[in-house]
Amino acid sequence: MPPKRWFVTGARRGLGRAIVEAALARGDLVVATVRRADERGGLADLAPGRIWVAAADVRRPEEVTQAVAAAANAMDGIDVVVNNAGYGLFGAVEEVGSEELRAQMDVNLHGAWHVARAASRVLRDQHAGHLVQMSSVAGLVAGPGGAAYHASKFALEGMSEALAAELKPFGVHVTLVEPGPFRTDFAGDSVRVAAHRIAAYTHGAAAQKARLEAMHGTQPGDPAKAAAAILKLVDLPAPPVRLVLGRDAIRRARTRLAWVNAEVEASEALGGDTWYDDAPPDAGMPDFAPPTSPPRAEGFAPVPEPPPRSGRRPVVAVVGQSDPDEPLTLAAEAIGRGLVDAGFRVATGGLQGVMAAASRGARSSSSWRDGDVIAVLPGLDAAAANSWADVVVPTGLSHARNVVLVAMADVVVAVGGGAGTLSEIAMAWQHGKPIVALDQGDGWSARFAGHRVDHRREDVVHAAADASDVVGRVRRLLGG
Repeated sequence: MPPKRWFVTGARRGLGRAIVEAALARGDLVVATVRRADERGGLADLAPGRIWVAAADVRRPEEVTQAVAAAANAMDGIDVVVNNAGYGLFGAVEEVGSEELRAQMDVNLHGAWHVARAASRVLRDQHAGHLVQMSSVAGLVAGPGGAAYHASKFALEGMSEALAAELKPFGVHVTLVEPGPFRTDFAGDSVRVAAHRIAAYTHGAAAQKARLEAMHGTQPGDPAKAAAAILKLVDLPAPPVRLVLGRDAIRRARTRLAWVNAEVEASEALGGDTWYDDAPPDAGMPDFAPPTSPPRAEGFAPVPEPPPRSGRRPVVAVVGQSDPDEPLTLAAEAIGRGLVDAGFRVATGGLQGVMAAASRGARSSSSWRDGDVIAVLPGLDAAAANSWADVVVPTGLSHARNVVLVAMADVVVAVGGGAGTLSEIAMAWQHGKPIVALDQGDGWSARFAGHRVDHRREDVVHAAADASDVVGRVRRLLGG
């Protein structure tokens, strides 16, 4: 493979510096930019003759345009552009002033826009190249005390998705890289905290300052490993539009995607029927067409799928009594273990009883892997589930939990015939989900089917004799 030609902004330190060092280590050519000439440090000494260091403030479009053009001229083209310059601003919305917000957007959004715009001209004319947009998991998942930074990264994400579709016809790839916390200067010199403080906010500027100071130097992410992953990314023939870096970031992304999916599902009843009565069925926007499909290249695993309704790894919701007898608890554990053994993911909605037992069983499977156990729980219960669930989906009231749990499932397994279980079964019917019920010999599931369900849909409930039968019936329902 011939050496690649890189253009990297924000290269003085952090992930930018790690990417420059990794690219040079394998023999590539690099133009690295810093904000001011006096920030060049020792970059030029890393690989004399294969690295050029330019001063370009991303807030100034004319400097960016000149730097990109000079890089393309020096290296006779550009293969990879890494849009990396940025910093974080933290504080509650009410604490962050207009000038602080404007400065954040000038670098993280407008600066990234200037780089992408200048690079697009070069890559489009080449009909080849890869634009790597350094975003953050904060561009996917928002939390209190980080609204300004989240806003800058959410905006970058939307811009980059659109750009990926715009450049696709020209053979140019765009990828958003979404790291979690890595051991760089981001939580040190690369972070700003709102000057205005409001004591009423427990997640405001003061709390964020303390959190970031405590985190600095202890982040789990290794910048060298992140750089290695990005080098693999740009070598792929069909790279993804997103690359999430870090196990914690992947967990957070999965949880948010599950939550958004559940919110969309729940919106249909209230927001679906809002067109004019005479509007044709095919009116409105076309269906979304993703710019890429997940990669399947050797040596690079695709970004893990979110929990809801995955055709490749279906989700099975296990519902049941919170105070079951021992046989039911043992059966639930066996069901959870058997479902994971069979390649399914297990979703539950309780901290006790049948659902807790199913989660324990799933985690005990020799086939278990991170992401196989999903907890859908309201309020404080969601925080408590972090110790035993791989993905936690927080909801509002218990009823909302049941809606989310059933909505994300491909099949619902009911263990025990309590009133709560019957309510969840009724909800599953309403959503058209098949149900496998563990019948402990009293025939409750068959009686429930006969009394509560339209006679045309009696086959929705499938009574099973034991845990093994439950798993077998689920496999048959899902074509396994």
